[in-house]
Amino acid sequence: MKVAIVDDSKFIRMVISQILKSYPNVDIIWEAENGQQAILENERNGADLIISDMEMPVMDGVDLLKSLRENNHSSECLIISGFHKSDADKIVEAFRIGAIGFISKNRIGKGINLNEFKRDILEYLSAVKLQIENKKLAEKSLSISHDIQFNSKADFLVIAGSAGSLEPVENIVKKIHFFKIPIIIAIHMPVGVDEFFVNRLNKFFIEKKSEMKISNDGELSKNKITMLKGGYEANLSLSSDIFSIIYSTPKIERLFTPDINILLKEIAEKNKLCDVVILSGLCSDACEGAKVHKENGGLIFVQEPNTAVAKTMPLSVISGGHHDFIVEPDKIGDLLMRNYKQSVVD
Repeated sequence: MKVAIVDDSKFIRMVISQILKSYPNVDIIWEAENGQQAILENERNGADLIISDMEMPVMDGVDLLKSLRENNHSSECLIISGFHKSDADKIVEAFRIGAIGFISKNRIGKGINLNEFKRDILEYLSAVKLQIENKKLAEKSLSISHDIQFNSKADFLVIAGSAGSLEPVENIVKKIHFFKIPIIIAIHMPVGVDEFFVNRLNKFFIEKKSEMKISNDGELSKNKITMLKGGYEANLSLSSDIFSIIYSTPKIERLFTPDINILLKEIAEKNKLCDVVILSGLCSDACEGAKVHKENGGLIFVQEPNTAVAKTMPLSVISGGHHDFIVEPDKIGDLLMRNYKQSVVD
């Protein structure tokens, strides 16, 4: 795997370089001090993965990512930065345009174990390696007609994903904001970043004078979208026939939280049915949960892998045969909107 490092701090570049050298079959092909240098280097020698700082002179990490996408570079981009609330909008934007993930540079500050920083980077390397190995499967995937009619019997609609799925999520939600069925958005995100995405969508609902609201408070009800908190595990609770989400800190800290499989299986165990939308994602989370709901009669919509920033999650569902529809992301909202039976949206 060819990896590049972009950071204006020579010390941080050295730390990341030492970590990468501990991973088998990784070649550090170049380093750069800012995004502009990185673009030039990548044109000469394209990396499979670029590990980039957020804040840099000349060109920052978000503008680097935008340039990579605009110029059709195939390199994936992992953002590393000190996390402050003032940075959250930039992190959300990075996820929207295709960052595969975010790691807080605060882990290597005072009192923080460097091993945690190393563990996070190596976990992302493993996920990217799996994605590279699965790219051949993406070439075999087939788009299914958008004109197929269906009747949904679902109690919930779950939209699942991780890397690069925020923009598709936003586009889908804007088309189905009139749905009465409870909607759960389950995206692997850093702690606290989900709040800024919630605020972004609520502004849209206010502008559209929609009854729909979105929050991460865990309440599940009609006219409401629940976005699961990033960095926490999410479990389904039932009390007096009222469902809600209970959050807890993972016993073993995990990058890819919440665990979407656990949530989907818990919904099925309580005799409720989900339709599931599987979007771009870097790991295979949600595959087993989607399988359970398909077997129970739920509908599984999968983003066409060739359009996904991270292909592993959609490919894992498709390769297992746990899908009903393989659809380009900008068509998923149209398909849901046109075909959900009237009892779901009334």
